[in-house]
Amino acid sequence: MQYVSHKIIFFASALILLTLPYQGFAQDPQISQWETMPALTNPARAGMLAPQEVRAAGLYRSQWGVLSTRFSTSLFSFEMSPKERWGISGVFLNSDAAGIMNVFMFTAGGSYEITKPNNGKYSLSTSLQLGFIFKTLQPTELVFDSQYQDGHFNTDIPSGELFERTTRFMPDVNFGIAYQNHNEKQDFNPFGYIGIFHINAPNESFLESSKSRLPQKYVAGGGTLYKPTPELTLSIEALGLYQKMAWQANLGFGINYEIPNAEVGLMGGAKWRYGDAVIPLIGVKYKTLTYRMSYDINISGLKEYTDNKGAIEFTLIYSEAPKKKRKKRSALPPKSNRGDGRLGG
Repeated sequence: MQYVSHKIIFFASALILLTLPYQGFAQDPQISQWETMPALTNPARAGMLAPQEVRAAGLYRSQWGVLSTRFSTSLFSFEMSPKERWGISGVFLNSDAAGIMNVFMFTAGGSYEITKPNNGKYSLSTSLQLGFIFKTLQPTELVFDSQYQDGHFNTDIPSGELFERTTRFMPDVNFGIAYQNHNEKQDFNPFGYIGIFHINAPNESFLESSKSRLPQKYVAGGGTLYKPTPELTLSIEALGLYQKMAWQANLGFGINYEIPNAEVGLMGGAKWRYGDAVIPLIGVKYKTLTYRMSYDINISGLKEYTDNKGAIEFTLIYSEAPKKKRKKRSALPPKSNRGDGRLGG
């Protein structure tokens, strides 16, 4: 009983800290397969495909079900290069925090390759994203320390908290720059990117009497691809994020093998999120479709309550370009089929 009580106390406290934006510690929803959704890590990475190529990806993440009501995140992104040097993208995100807070986000972006296309060595691109964030809060699902009595929470006790509104609509502006080396004469092709999200710092407070600005998020990442054979691609990528007083560091390794004379690819890898999780990943590609699955093995202080259980994530990707127009130019790794198991793409 003491173990169960501790779980309830911890989870309730965590919800209060994570779901009340006016506390000033609000953070964006996170995913482990960040390379499948480039628009979330850097707008300049999205849409930089071969001319007329299209790419669509869907992702579902479920976590913390072992503690109580699970947190879930659903994503859908679309990318296209309408013509040389230009890319467009859009991403929909819906994050449900245990039925207490819901975040819906949509952003549309345009990216442009600054360098001359097909120079055979590298590319540099930039992008701007515009969109909105819509947050809803269910105060009746929250519990507060004033309701803690005799070793448990009694929701019949008035909390004394007053919410002047339960919804918030916010405009959103993001910006990014990305670099990619795609020199086929080199064994290693490095890449890097930086981005700033929520540049306009919109007010996200549920209280009319006070304002709380959504903190700007800074993202930086980079790595390299190594292709020892035409069929085999190895990758390493690091990703860092900073928002308000919170930061996160990620490191990932990937392997992608394309079976000769077949439209089939196999992939695997592992990631490490500092102080939080170890994440194995597997996937398979068949023709234009790629399916990937990863699992977060929790190694943080929460492992006492989660038994190392974290989050499971599924991704389905469709990518295709006209055969006559396939070109190896991108703000990401060579060969425009990104997100197929290479952590850099």
